[in-house]
Amino acid sequence: MRAHGLTVSEWRVLATLAGSKPLSTGQLAQISVTQQPTVTKLLDRMVSRGQVERMADESDRRLTLVRITSEGARIVAKLIASAREHEQRVLEPFGLERAAALKDTLRGIIDLRRKPVRSI
Repeated sequence: MRAHGLTVSEWRVLATLAGSKPLSTGQLAQISVTQQPTVTKLLDRMVSRGQVERMADESDRRLTLVRITSEGARIVAKLIASAREHEQRVLEPFGLERAAALKDTLRGIIDLRRKPVRSI
């Protein structure tokens, strides 16, 4: 990431947007586990570098969505193989079954964070 001029947070945003429909800043903040004001600042930089673009939501013009650009997708394509190799090295000591269970658990946590939390 750093060799391509990206911070960890910028990588999380690009990786989240890659292969995804456009997302709101709030959704990006939740999925990337980053504070929304921080994501807003990241997006400002990433828009200026041509990695992402903002657009109005067609159904609600008050909402701004973010999508990856072809430049952002090019960067992700270069880095995804390295990210997968890193993941494999990190998870290898756990074995395939335990690694798969861990990934399922983490996906479950992400899914829970996407849902609004109800007050009791």
